[in-house]
Amino acid sequence: MICFAKSNKGLMQCLGPCVYIKPHFVRFSDQFPNISFASLDVDEVPAVAQQFQVTRFPNFLFWKRGRLVDRFLGSDDSGLRDAIATFSGGE
Repeated sequence: MICFAKSNKGLMQCLGPCVYIKPHFVRFSDQFPNISFASLDVDEVPAVAQQFQVTRFPNFLFWKRGRLVDRFLGSDDSGLRDAIATFSGGE
């Protein structure tokens, strides 16, 4: 799973949503050890963000066996947790 966030010279542009979801994202990575979690700054890798049409933040992409299988947009922590649980097989 990859979380895309946006920064501007180290300052988060989507300050509220990205800052809010970050500790939940970290906690979920501990709760779901069978899933690999990663975070990318679109200002650092704009080609990757463009390739996957990431235009809203935060944006979570779910990959399985090298294929993009789902996407979650926004900072709803319970919604993100449900999406991760579904992705992981219902934990």
